[in-house]
Amino acid sequence: VSFYDSELAILKILKRDAVSKQPLADAEFTVTTADGTRLGDNNGLFITDADGNPKAKCFTAQELIDSNYNFDVCGYPHEEEEILSVAETIQNYEEKRTKLNADIDNLLAQITELHQKAQKGEL
Repeated sequence: VSFYDSELAILKILKRDAVSKQPLADAEFTVTTADGTRLGDNNGLFITDADGNPKAKCFTAQELIDSNYNFDVCGYPHEEEEILSVAETIQNYEEKRTKLNADIDNLLAQITELHQKAQKGEL
């Protein structure tokens, strides 16, 4: 990435999971100029959320004035609490339990297969 005499440049960094290709939360990056000078408010260190947005950023007075003193500029959703009915809660629990049981059964089958191969000297 190259910047040429522009204070308006935007750098968005996304680190993705190699398998799922989903953005990774808490990715750390050091941003420097070509000569190694660290940029930014945190000695060049930036930590991103899962969407690639900075988790923390310092703003200049002019940036705050320009945003009409809006301090909610990080792009994080507002926390909301979802209250489920008893039936929905039970259904969610049963779905999660079924998936966990399937995962456990799969792992046990793999372990059993490896154990049997080891006993036969196939490993």
